[in-house]
Amino acid sequence: MSEQSSGIPSSGASLDAMTTARETAPRLAASLGIVLVALLIGVAGGFATGRFTEAEPGLTATEPLEAASPSVPFTPYSSDVLFPTWEPDLDYQRHVIGSRGFQWSYLVPKGWESLHSSPNEYKWGVPGHPVGSYGYRIELVLGDHELVASKVVSKLAALRVSVGVTDVRVLQQTQDTLAVTYRALPQNWLRYNTFRWFAQPGSSTAAVEISVNGRTVDQPGMTDLLDTVSGSLQPL
Repeated sequence: MSEQSSGIPSSGASLDAMTTARETAPRLAASLGIVLVALLIGVAGGFATGRFTEAEPGLTATEPLEAASPSVPFTPYSSDVLFPTWEPDLDYQRHVIGSRGFQWSYLVPKGWESLHSSPNEYKWGVPGHPVGSYGYRIELVLGDHELVASKVVSKLAALRVSVGVTDVRVLQQTQDTLAVTYRALPQNWLRYNTFRWFAQPGSSTAAVEISVNGRTVDQPGMTDLLDTVSGSLQPL
């Protein structure tokens, strides 16, 4: 049988193959080495590039936007005057406002002093009425001939054009109550003011106006007094 037909390679052919393999191996190794080095360089370069271009956590890689300017610049308020806080749960005593035939009875904190220009309006506060502190006012307004709900609207309109008052902001507005903050000028103080109106029994026309005013820290006392005085009002 010939070597070709046996299917088994001859020893000469095996030697040639082995020689070829020995000659090819270094070249193949060198080629593989070059490819491996290139891959390593590519990976390292990509990693370095990624480290330099990735965004910080929570940020984007886009260009930063300019901060938008507020449409209306805000001027900080001046500090409030240093004065004891208006506390709730005060002791009260009863007073009367008005003239004979048209009078109302109401409560006032004990020890407070009044300023008034007529029998129909009293302004109550702590002794001396320190500027920038707090207080409350009661006034008879039946002569205005306005409904209670109308008083709420007209008071807000008046505040918004009042001299010495700016930046009026509504905190509460109901059928009989208006609560606002505003900037008091020229002192530049933040002030709180709440108004409430009461009608004569059996009528919807405003007869009595009560308002409380103070600082941010005075709000609990303001609310407590307004509720207390509101519940104490009695026509005589």
